[in-house]
Amino acid sequence: MNKTYIRVLFTLFICFMLGCQSDNSSPGATDINMREGERLANQYCGSCHAPVAPRYLDKETWQDNILPVMAPKLGIRVYRKKQYYPDPKGSQVSIEEWQKIVRFFAQNAPDSLEIPSSNHQVKKDSSLFSIRKPHQADTSKNVAANTLVAFHPSNHTIYTSDGTQKRLFRWNRDLEPSPIEELKIAGVHSSFLKDSTGQQYGIFTSIGTLPPVDIANGKVWELNMENDSIRTIAEGLPRPVHSVSGDFNNNGLQDWVVCGFGHQKGGLYLLEQQGNRQFKKKIIRPVPGAVDAETGDFNSDGWLDIMVLFAHGDEGIWLMLNDKKGGFNQDNIIRLPPVYGSTSFQLEDFNRDGNIDILYTSGDNADYSQILKPYHGIYIFINQGDFTFEQEYFYQLNGATEAVAKDFDGDGDLDIVAHAFFADLKNDPSESFVYLEQDQPLSFTPKTLDIHHLGRWLTMDVGDFEGDGDLDIILGNHSRQFIGEGNLNQNWNTSLPFILLLNNTQ
Repeated sequence: MNKTYIRVLFTLFICFMLGCQSDNSSPGATDINMREGERLANQYCGSCHAPVAPRYLDKETWQDNILPVMAPKLGIRVYRKKQYYPDPKGSQVSIEEWQKIVRFFAQNAPDSLEIPSSNHQVKKDSSLFSIRKPHQADTSKNVAANTLVAFHPSNHTIYTSDGTQKRLFRWNRDLEPSPIEELKIAGVHSSFLKDSTGQQYGIFTSIGTLPPVDIANGKVWELNMENDSIRTIAEGLPRPVHSVSGDFNNNGLQDWVVCGFGHQKGGLYLLEQQGNRQFKKKIIRPVPGAVDAETGDFNSDGWLDIMVLFAHGDEGIWLMLNDKKGGFNQDNIIRLPPVYGSTSFQLEDFNRDGNIDILYTSGDNADYSQILKPYHGIYIFINQGDFTFEQEYFYQLNGATEAVAKDFDGDGDLDIVAHAFFADLKNDPSESFVYLEQDQPLSFTPKTLDIHHLGRWLTMDVGDFEGDGDLDIILGNHSRQFIGEGNLNQNWNTSLPFILLLNNTQ
């Protein structure tokens, strides 16, 4: 037995004994230790992200999943999830401080989280939308793994991408598919543009690697919609998931902002177009987790700004105001706990006061706390002026993935459609798609359709597919299971690539 191994065993033994010692010599001592544990948690954990109160997760999740994962980030090693000892190379906290943090969460976390079960009163209503299924063709023999569904805004076609096959499909008006052989990608986002001559282009963001690893092989492609020729705009990106265009330096050339979600590494990038149609990459914010972005001249100074949603750690919405010098001044306007699992946001004026409000969803459950959470759902933050936003609406929706606000019923106000990939598929699979009909200002009646048996919805797009003036919806099916889901009973159609919800308003 070598000396290093003996030292490790001895350290584990001492730390085990320290961890078993009780601080409950008196009620006063217990209160002091709890306050000290809270202070240490806020100090060390809050240095990287918004502090998380114990009530956000159950006791078992804290002890078995979250704390063992967080410990190494502070230089604390873990043995079998429960025993901690300092890293011989050095720690940011002492083992005594870490034990106080552990006890703070263990003694204050609930045994389980209470999930609302009857507050929605969701009713099934098929009057607004009718269901249309595509011709499955050669995709019927495969498990659907759609990572992209998109309406082309003018020619009544649909584009989809299968993340497993890494193929891009074009579907005609009769919902018959044809693969675009030149573009073999795991597409996750698309934009459709016209140049000055009227030529149409599709811009596709390919994540590269679907599993959460630090491999930077993502790309942004340009597809000529007339001849299917392709051009690479950028490559070597860390799992990019969203791209938005704009002229950010006012030189008349179109640039791109790319959300490189990454894993442990990632960033928000500006692809600045040069005169030769090449792009120079600049880092705007060098942290992983950028998931969604919108552009606009938010301070009315004539220069294009960016608003970005970050997930995966320090979650929240950042305002990037153009500094007119090739960069951006950054301000965190909404900060959220890292357990929220931010998934999407959209800018809309809900109260018609001329200021943009924020529609936001949380519901990513592919992390270390794969439990249903009462704070997953749809939020509306109302603009109070001077880039200050306050939450004024919340609809609890397990595993909410994306929400889109549009006037779906033609009555002049904004309704909301949303899908939930991590819905309660065991007890209430119908919540995987909801339609919130606005009947009074910021008051919505939730409705759903009987479609949960047709697929598991990871992607969604909204557009006028029929050209009749109202808004239709496409939902993309992704039936590949995620790590940690166990033997999930897939009691839905696992091969149907997508479904169309055709609006019956007109």
